[in-house]
Amino acid sequence: MSEGSPRQITVVLPQDGTATKLVATLRDELHLTSSSIHTARGTGTGAPGLGQFGLEVEKDIFSVIVAADQADEAFARIYELTEMGTRHGGFMFQAKLSRADLLTLPEGEAELRSTVRSTRSKLLKRDD
Repeated sequence: MSEGSPRQITVVLPQDGTATKLVATLRDELHLTSSSIHTARGTGTGAPGLGQFGLEVEKDIFSVIVAADQADEAFARIYELTEMGTRHGGFMFQAKLSRADLLTLPEGEAELRSTVRSTRSKLLKRDD
């Protein structure tokens, strides 16, 4: 990673497949490979439903670790790809990390890279 503290960008999204598409797009366009998706459940004050806080809703939580010098570009691209400016589009934030390690495959390992990509693709398409 570059000089400066790495950043973690976290995005809360509707469960509509956007998070899964983000993983592939950021890998292909910005070569970001330190991302993850998990699911969370909760309510918000603007959520539709009964009562003051609305109904519980499940959301996808997308997170990616980026180098400090790539953080603004990645944040802007994620904002654009997720249509974050639309109503109920979700929210996102960025934070400095005190430490993060970049995990990469050695150059010249084309067969291994192909196997990893194929396995990753199968995992992302898997229905849980």
